[in-house]
Amino acid sequence: DHQALIACHAAPVHALIVEALDALGSTGAGPHVPDLIRMVPTDPDRALFPGSDDFETLVGRVIRRSEMEAAVVESCLHVLGDPDATGNSAVLAALNDVHSAWAGTPGADIRAAQVLSLVTRDPALEPRVRAAFERCRLLPNKISRVYDIGIPVVSELPSRHWTSFYLARTLGQIRSRSSVATLRAALDECPPEAAPGRPDPLGPGVHFLHNDLTPCWRAAAAWALGEIGDPAATPSLVAVLKSLENAPDTRHAVAVALARTATADDLPRINELIEETPEVSVRHALIMSCEALGGH
Repeated sequence: DHQALIACHAAPVHALIVEALDALGSTGAGPHVPDLIRMVPTDPDRALFPGSDDFETLVGRVIRRSEMEAAVVESCLHVLGDPDATGNSAVLAALNDVHSAWAGTPGADIRAAQVLSLVTRDPALEPRVRAAFERCRLLPNKISRVYDIGIPVVSELPSRHWTSFYLARTLGQIRSRSSVATLRAALDECPPEAAPGRPDPLGPGVHFLHNDLTPCWRAAAAWALGEIGDPAATPSLVAVLKSLENAPDTRHAVAVALARTATADDLPRINELIEETPEVSVRHALIMSCEALGGH
């Protein structure tokens, strides 16, 4: 296949092999873990959802059953700046071996955060993942925003956005209430996606938001709060819905998360938000959350 397409999707034969290993409950995939990591698509052009996709989920399960889970986790945390983590040479090589595509080439830090998100489920690792998320979300983004000079060449991806996206996903999949305050701070303290401005919707820059807006990593933080399901998160989620400076991706993730953090006492406010919300997809998600809470 074309290199960019290899980056965009898993090969069908790889998917079937990993699916078979998972169905067999295989525990012997350890020697092949670096190859499993290389199989996972890397290209940021793919549809990117807060939760792991099916192929990532399968690869993560097969790695966890092998004897290499700890080596993978430690290697990923090592790349992400954990001072107590040690890297495995074969895993580190796999994290650095990615295919390039039109939307850019993820660095080892982005790749490490992605792989960590599909492997890590152990609550004992939550403090270290949370510390990595805190470090990454505070990184500066030095990439200039390019909107109106034609279609830009993407030579660098914003590490803050990608690493924070995948690490928030990891925290959501660990589902520890210890993460709630940190995830809320990502919504409360970090500027919304439209804070630095918006591209001309008729200009070429609207198609290439990688310089600063992609991915909407705060959407993953909202999704993670929903997965944890702590009512303490509800005020932060509602605040996001009250401002259209937050991207539709982030607002949609918030609307879905409210089904798991809100209570019946929040139904009147959710009904008000339904009336105030202009995006059809976000409004529909709010209606579904309202129904999940027993409202109408």
